[in-house]
This record gives sequence, structure tokens and C-alpha cells, in this order.
Amino acid sequence: MQGNGDNKILSEYSDDIKQAIINSGAKEGIQINFKEDGSVIFETQNASIKQDKYGTWTINNSLYGENVQIGGKIPDNELTRLLPKIEFDVSASMGDNNEYTITFKNVTQKQIKDYAEKCKNKGFSIDIEIIEENNLNIPFYTYEAKNQEGYILEVFYMGSSSGLKIKQP
Repeated sequence: MQGNGDNKILSEYSDDIKQAIINSGAKEGIQINFKEDGSVIFETQNASIKQDKYGTWTINNSLYGENVQIGGKIPDNELTRLLPKIEFDVSASMGDNNEYTITFKNVTQKQIKDYAEKCKNKGFSIDIEIIEENNLNIPFYTYEAKNQEGYILEVFYMGSSSGLKIKQP
């Protein structure tokens, strides 16, 4: 199956177009189901791809145990529950039970620094390493620390890219 890169919500298409999508997927061994809740699920032998009714995409790869999400809200999992509430829009997130990375949209360096301070106050305050530089007029900031249980957090900002990574000990 091929797409043109748009982000249209598939469940909003007409029944004829939905059937054409299902038929196209079947030709390539992909089972496609339009659900009553407005989501669409694409299933292969090793992966499940879902678009929810709001347009957020999630990819679950059973072969590698990884999950990927494009847009939407902060994923709820064991690692993200250790963090202070995140108020930023998600660009993408990916990971597994051992490590999770989330990138943000439209976040300033000051917002990242303020969030790093919240992380520090929430217990990510052991072995703190902060790097703040400006290379070739590109601002760069990282905050890395562990919590009491040994989880490692890195909060980063580089130009227009920002996000965080959290890892198990």
C-alpha cells in the first residue's frame, strides 16, 4: 500500500473508499478493520498499526517489542508514570519496557529547562549533568540525572528539536 503522506482521518472516508483501502491492504497481506469507535487497525503477522479517531498513529511491533506513536498525547506506561506531568504536544514517541523516547512540538529552551527543574523536584536529582551551549548559533541544552531507583532521565533541547529519554537502571 502506498500513501501520499497526508494525515487524513481514515474513518471519515466514504464507505466506498474504505472498502478500496481494505481491498488494497488484502492484496498485500494486510488485514484492515474500520472500528465503530472511529479507529482503523492495520494488522500484519508481526505488527499492528492503529489510527485513532483523532488521527494519532500507533505502531506495535511484536517481533521487536517496540511501540511507536506519531502525535497524540503522552503514552501511559511504567516509564512515563515516573515523570512530572508533561504539558507539551507530542511529535513522536517510541520505546519498549526498558527505554522510552518522546519528542515534542513547538517547545522553547526555557520550557525544557523549566521541565528539567520539575524532573529534579520529582526525584531525578542524582548524578546530575547539565550541558548548555550555543554552537554555530544553535542553542543546546541537556539535563541528565537518575532517581533513587536508578532510572536515568535525559531532557534535551537542540534548536527546534526537544524531548526526553527515560531508561530503566
